[in-house]
Amino acid sequence: MYYFVPSYYQKTGKWRGNSWVWYTNRSMREFDDIVSQIKMFRSAEKEVTLVVPCYIPDLRYYLHRQGLSGIRIYSLFDQIQGVFSYAPGLLMWEDLDWPEDMEWVYTQFLIMGYQDGVHVVNIEFGPESYLLWIDRFEQKEKVCRQIYDDRGFLSSKIIYRDGREVEQIFYNTYGRKTCTYDLVQGTVLVKGRDGLKKYDKMEDLVRECIERYFLEQKKKCGSSRVLVLSASTFHNRLFLEGSGDIVTILSCYSERNTEQTDIYQIKMAIQGEYKKTPALVLVDTKELKEKIAENERFIKIEEISPFDTRLKLGSSQRIRAKKIFLPIQGLNNQREIIKIIAQYMEKNLDAELVIAFSEPGWGRQEKIEEEIKKLLEELDITSFSLETKNSPIVENAQQDEEKVVPARVKVVRYLTEQDVIQQLEDIRLLVDLRDSPELYLQIAAISSGIPQVNLTQTRYVRHLKNGFLLDSIDELFDSLCYYLDGLSNWNQALVHTVEDIRLYTGGSLVKKIEMLLRK
Repeated sequence: MYYFVPSYYQKTGKWRGNSWVWYTNRSMREFDDIVSQIKMFRSAEKEVTLVVPCYIPDLRYYLHRQGLSGIRIYSLFDQIQGVFSYAPGLLMWEDLDWPEDMEWVYTQFLIMGYQDGVHVVNIEFGPESYLLWIDRFEQKEKVCRQIYDDRGFLSSKIIYRDGREVEQIFYNTYGRKTCTYDLVQGTVLVKGRDGLKKYDKMEDLVRECIERYFLEQKKKCGSSRVLVLSASTFHNRLFLEGSGDIVTILSCYSERNTEQTDIYQIKMAIQGEYKKTPALVLVDTKELKEKIAENERFIKIEEISPFDTRLKLGSSQRIRAKKIFLPIQGLNNQREIIKIIAQYMEKNLDAELVIAFSEPGWGRQEKIEEEIKKLLEELDITSFSLETKNSPIVENAQQDEEKVVPARVKVVRYLTEQDVIQQLEDIRLLVDLRDSPELYLQIAAISSGIPQVNLTQTRYVRHLKNGFLLDSIDELFDSLCYYLDGLSNWNQALVHTVEDIRLYTGGSLVKKIEMLLRK
């Protein structure tokens, strides 16, 4: 049995996972090394359990978004709350008891409730439009947040005083209070069979649950158990000291382990500062390996690139359009880069440009469109135009063929991983020339067999194999020709990706990991 421990924490230190209202910008992507590894082990037909140490009431929606529905789960907070049913239920906000005189206002983001003209309620929804939480107000001040589990019941309630969180009360599926967390003092009261039990801090309760769970699993599964622990300052010590004698793999991810404290704790684990030293350390990049590998002679460190299997491999060659995906947020030399791509598009009528950004906010897309339209005019581009909401629709294109200027440039916004997956579906080439290429975009492009052009060397792109590494922007035009003039070089990049993914999903890497653990 393989037990995977993810790192889904908010930075509040209150053992909460990342739950998002649908309209917020998710600056942190949900996909990570643990998601990728779970899929790798499942494809090799290994038994897998997801051990979730933090409070995530909408966990099942998260797993669905990541293609992990149906996975075996052990949730510490389900244990604490006395929730043992995993069957999802549907709860609509209209099903709740509301005063008859409540007046509802439907905004673009949320639903607001008023009584006698006074604002008393906000109803918030998650990314898939499920009921996430309800905020209640008294005299214009928030006094309570009711958080709902995606299985259809009130999961917890956060109490506010003077704008501060002071207490969180947890409930079981029957609405009975099972746990009270003092958010000021940090103490926890848990209602059990023997009455109330007090803990000085939530970490003590989490540790007790971890120790009890892994002791039970040892009795059930014996020694054939492996713990894959995502490296996190929140729980490294807890699991390395509380999981017993289970063989442990520490998984490090460059997107998550960015702070010096992360690197310091990983080094502590490698150097045996905790009760247990990991038998193996996994990293996703060579750079991260170099940061932590001072004592590699004492421990095995393996480099594994993550793949996102939600993406379809190599579908863009089935369509005529040669779409170029250009993320511009944080991009220097935008004008010069777009000018070079436009020059290529003037000579290649099948080429199209998708300019992408990931900033939230109303009106941002229109502003970028206006800037791009102005730039195309300054460059005296007449053979194609920018597609906007107000672009004219020509009913008879054949009759007006000479008059119509085709819209071969468009601006798109991506906020979520699902947005990226949808946008990349028919993309032929990713051009990310930012100083730090976006990690998930790189993983997504590789996972779907899309070659990419970069100015910065990264672990994920190999020159002339699955991408093109520029020495300067002057080489951009040549790189476009290399991958878009015919399919030969593009297919070669696809072949390299297929080989990597076959190695990853075919069980070879799992066998390698198991072999390293046996040494």
